[in-house]
Amino acid sequence: PSLTKTWPAAAACSEPELVHSPWLRLVSFASSKVMLPESGVTARITILLSVVLPQPLSPTEERNLGLIAHLVPAVLLPLSAGTLGFVGSLVIYLVYKDRGPFVRAHAANSLNVQIITAILLLASSVLMLLLVGFILYPLVIVVATVIHVLGAVKANNGEWWTPPMTPQLVK
Repeated sequence: PSLTKTWPAAAACSEPELVHSPWLRLVSFASSKVMLPESGVTARITILLSVVLPQPLSPTEERNLGLIAHLVPAVLLPLSAGTLGFVGSLVIYLVYKDRGPFVRAHAANSLNVQIITAILLLASSVLMLLLVGFILYPLVIVVATVIHVLGAVKANNGEWWTPPMTPQLVK
């Protein structure tokens, strides 16, 4: 017994078939008949490649994501003693860096602040042996939090901004 099942995307594939949606593009690469040995059923198998297309963000979305890129570390830095502040910045940078220059710049700035903060917190930890680190560690967290709050305000206002005392390691 032979049963042929044809799906819309499994039509003759002389040309790749494109299925468009706002977030996903499906490209049909190959289509062939396959016989399943257990049942003797013949099926047409289509191999699909899904490609996520980066859609440009609206200016409002870019401002909001720039705000979040600074606001999440501003909240997580004091709550986690400086250990989790980079997570929000890193996620936004990796997910949205190709979707708009404004969100990329603010997420990169946020990551740069986090990198410098991590270096200074590590140095403060070592300096705790000399008791200086016990003052320096909370001071670093407060200064980084203030810088992130300033960045969040600038991003919310739609202003391009480079944080003070921060080298541009991530661009």
